[in-house]
Amino acid sequence: MIDIDERLIQVYLELLNNLNDASKLEIISRLSLSMQQKEEKRKSSSASEFYGAFEGEESAEELIKHIREARVFNRKIEDFD
Repeated sequence: MIDIDERLIQVYLELLNNLNDASKLEIISRLSLSMQQKEEKRKSSSASEFYGAFEGEESAEELIKHIREARVFNRKIEDFD
């Protein structure tokens, strides 16, 4: 652990020592909940969740054809005269 982290933990513990037991339990509960939410977010933000995510009735060839037909080329070639 980094020295800064250790110092922060020490400061928090000094503050928490003055709280009653119910308040300490509430803090423990909230910290646990925040850790669980972070873990769930980490699991759900995996790139593997996008694998096979697209579902459509078109075949791959039809989809490619549709994308190519939707392309718009707006290239103007200027004369150098």
